Amino acid sequence: MKNKIFGKDFLIIFAIIILLIICLLAFFIPNFESLNSPFPFFKKLKPPFFVLILTPILISYFLLSDLKNKEKIFILIFLSMFTCFCVHLHFTNVELGKYLPDKINLLWQKEMHEQILNKNPSAIPHSYRFLAETFISILIICLGDFLKAVIAYRLIFQFLLLFSIFYWARLYVNYRTALITVLLYVLVYPITIRDYAGQPIDPMSHLSFILSFIFLNKKKDFYFILTILIGVLAKESVAVMAIFYFFIRYQKNISHYFLSFLFITLSFGLIILVRWYINQSNLEYVNISGVTPDHILRNLQDSRWYGQVFLTLFLFLPFNILIWKKIPSSLKYLILFLIPILVLTNIIFSWLAEVRNFVPFLIPMCLVSATYFLQEDFSESI
Repeated sequence: MKNKIFGKDFLIIFAIIILLIICLLAFFIPNFESLNSPFPFFKKLKPPFFVLILTPILISYFLLSDLKNKEKIFILIFLSMFTCFCVHLHFTNVELGKYLPDKINLLWQKEMHEQILNKNPSAIPHSYRFLAETFISILIICLGDFLKAVIAYRLIFQFLLLFSIFYWARLYVNYRTALITVLLYVLVYPITIRDYAGQPIDPMSHLSFILSFIFLNKKKDFYFILTILIGVLAKESVAVMAIFYFFIRYQKNISHYFLSFLFITLSFGLIILVRWYINQSNLEYVNISGVTPDHILRNLQDSRWYGQVFLTLFLFLPFNILIWKKIPSSLKYLILFLIPILVLTNIIFSWLAEVRNFVPFLIPMCLVSATYFLQEDFSESI
């Protein structure tokens, strides 16, 4: 396992772990957001809203080290504009929408936020996915308001998601095609946020998928499994990437099989541990994701999913088929693996109409489509 864990890499890991510890404190310590919090100095920091928003943009600027300053600024401006478009659309259509008939979604989000931090088993499966809520808790302490915290959270992680998509796409194509990849994702974004109440897990969950793509591509196994273990605390679906690791072909040897077994064990072991903790050791089927076996039939009978699935799963499929022979094997394996497994898990544990769960395989399809439109050649990877 060739990974640097000193120097710059060590500082990145250290910063991630410190942030994770703070998020976990927000989950395990009662009344973390209140004046009774054992960390009152957080309330004295009060960083301005724009500082919180500009921080990920500044970090991203330095990560684009191989581009000219003019290109960096151009890219970051466009990614920032795409971010604002997505967050504004989400706010007007989801936060202010009524998925439930008796209240706007923002009020439901706040109620669910409190239940999740109180580790309420009746809030499953949301209570298993607490990482985003703990980050919002930290932002509430900094900004003093739930609404501001939610908006800041979405701006930060939506930007990080778009930047990560761009960064990952550039491992295969030039920066112009990578930008078109992001644009295609933004084009399909409005479809993915229909028919849900606005749980804040998606940008963080989708980010964990893209980061796992990046670290898998770069053969950074330690970062890869760290991303998955943190990601399952946002949403457990990223654990499927530990299974995908078993099938990749860049190093088929005993070490690879050992790491595959270790990664799968750690990922799914953490998922089970979280459920065991929230449900006080009750691991009945209904507590896996809050649904019973008859959910599958009800899911398939729900007519909402027909158009949703067609407009996501099949939207970019023709362009992928047209240049299938030119697609790098690593991208082919990723698409062919993620489509059936995410559709299947969506049928069993979620709702097919909630096509936001398809985003992890839509993004590779966006990359392939962008490459087709611009007639660019891929660079092979893995």
